[in-house]
Amino acid sequence: MLHSVRNTLSPIVGSLASVRQKLNDAPTEKIETALSELKQEDTPAERRESLSRYVSLGAGVLTGLTREMGKELETVARGVTHIEEILSEQDRFSHSARAVEPVRIGEVVSEAAGLMPAELRDAAALDFDPGLSDLPPVLAERVVLKQVFANLLNNAAEAILAAEGRPGEIAVTGELETGAGWRRLRIEVRDNGIGIDKEALNHVFEEGVTTRGKKASGIGLHWCANVLHAMSATIEVKSEGPGGGTTVVLRFPMKDQTP
Repeated sequence: MLHSVRNTLSPIVGSLASVRQKLNDAPTEKIETALSELKQEDTPAERRESLSRYVSLGAGVLTGLTREMGKELETVARGVTHIEEILSEQDRFSHSARAVEPVRIGEVVSEAAGLMPAELRDAAALDFDPGLSDLPPVLAERVVLKQVFANLLNNAAEAILAAEGRPGEIAVTGELETGAGWRRLRIEVRDNGIGIDKEALNHVFEEGVTTRGKKASGIGLHWCANVLHAMSATIEVKSEGPGGGTTVVLRFPMKDQTP
């Protein structure tokens, strides 16, 4: 649980820091000074015209900052709601069996995208296959699965930022796979980021390992692999190496089948 809460707090802290910086950058004091000077009867006409233009421009800046802060606060609100869900899930678990329910992957992926910090969300175009909504549900813990996808999306966005200079793209696709006596969902999260070299690829699921450098955030693939294993799901990471992007493949057994 602490891993999930810590991971969710990361975008909240980032958004609040961004709001604080925007408030510091807001030209409110200068606008107040200009308005005060405009109220003075002895202010020359030419000066009044200059002050009026400044106040008008300043108002436009404040309007833009207000919109930006509104987006940041939406991220904070979504994060707080998710933490409430995590705590509620933990409370329920402490009194009974963990809540496993039919979960629609498309819904969870969309909700997970809403948990991304603004900086990461703006780093890439998100392309979610419309067909995700048509896939049958899987048996899973909704809150935990949402956190898994939030972590994967954050990792992908961080890899894109690390690549620098290229238009970022994150795609999530899915399909139903079938075999002799089994069915499962295959979900792919692909990015065109910095990629992972072969040696690092062999260690991505080890505890404490990151491929994102010092700026990396989140709970890591080690945690994701553990919770997915508990749901009888699997996770695989593929990359063509540095500059080749990364693909994460998740496989979920259907609720009435074995993987």
